[in-house]
Amino acid sequence: MDFDTATLSKLSFTIHDSLQEDFKGSVLPGSKPLTAIGKMGVLIVQEITEPLYRLQYNICNFAERTKLRFKEKSDALHASLALKNGIKYSAKGITDIHLNEGQCTILYAPHQPLTAIFEKNIESQLFEMYYSAELIKEFVPFFPFLSDHLSKNKNDKPFTIGDKDRWSCSKIRDISFELLHCSYEEKIRRFYFENKIRECLFVMLAQASESKPDQLTVSREEEDKAYFIKKTLSENINRHLTIPELSRMVGMNEFKLKFVFRQIFGKGMFEFQKEVRLKEAKRLLLDTNKPPKEIARITGYLRITSFITEFRKHFGYTPGSLRRK
Repeated sequence: MDFDTATLSKLSFTIHDSLQEDFKGSVLPGSKPLTAIGKMGVLIVQEITEPLYRLQYNICNFAERTKLRFKEKSDALHASLALKNGIKYSAKGITDIHLNEGQCTILYAPHQPLTAIFEKNIESQLFEMYYSAELIKEFVPFFPFLSDHLSKNKNDKPFTIGDKDRWSCSKIRDISFELLHCSYEEKIRRFYFENKIRECLFVMLAQASESKPDQLTVSREEEDKAYFIKKTLSENINRHLTIPELSRMVGMNEFKLKFVFRQIFGKGMFEFQKEVRLKEAKRLLLDTNKPPKEIARITGYLRITSFITEFRKHFGYTPGSLRRK
C-alpha cells in the first residue's frame, strides 16, 4: 500500500522512519521501516523495493474502524495475503474484497485509488507483493490470461485475477513465513527473495486459474539445459550465481528454467546449491584439517556465523561438534 505520509500526518499520526524500541513483532530482513503512531492507533510498514517487485509487511491496529485510501503509483499487479485477522479492499469498478485470515487475492488497480478498511481494535497483519509488468511477462506463456494485465484493453480499470476474488493457500503462507524469517546475509538474501517472490506468484496464479503445474511439459532440450545448470552449480559452490546469469547461460526464460529444474530434481536451484555446499563442507570437516572459517569460504559463505547457522539448520549439529564426535 502506498500510504501517503502527508495524509497520515493530517490524521495526527507521528511518522518515524524506524521501528519502536519495544517492537516485538517479526522484522522483514533488509526492509525499510515506517511507523505511524497516533490517537487512532498504530501503522507499521516494512518495505523492500527492487526493480522487478516490491514487498511489504504491514501491521495495523486502530482504536476505531478506519478507512485508509492509497494509490498504486506504478503498473504493478498487487497480491495481498492476510496473515493475521482480515481486511477489506474497496475500489471503484470492482466488488468489495473481504480477506479473512489466511486468504489472499490478486488485484490489478493501476493509478486507481483504493480503500483499505480496518476494524476497531483488531490487529491486522498483511503481506503484500507488487509485481512489475516486466516480471509478469515471464509468466504469460504459462498463464495466458495475464495478457489482460499487460494490454490496454482494460483501460486501467481495476479487476481481480481468477474466478474467485479470494482463496486460501497454505503454500503461500509458508513462503511468507520463510521470507519473514530469512537468516541469509544481504547478498544471498536478495537472491533468495527474488526466487521466493516468483515462486509465490506462480503458486497464486496456478490456484487462481485452477491449473496444475504438472501439466506444463518439459522437452528433451530443456532437460539437457537443466542438467547443465546442475553441473554448473555443483562445480561453482563458492560463487553466488543469479537466476538471470544462469538463464543467459542456457538461453532459457528465467521462470521456465526454474520450473524445469524443480520438475526434474524436485527442488529449486538455490536449495540444490545450498545442499551441495553443505555436503562438501561436511566432507572437508571430516577429511581435512582445514579450519571452519576456511571451509566456509571455500563453500561460498562470506561469514562464518552464516555458515554455522546453515550447517546446524541442515544437519542438526554445528561444524565444531561434528569434529568433536
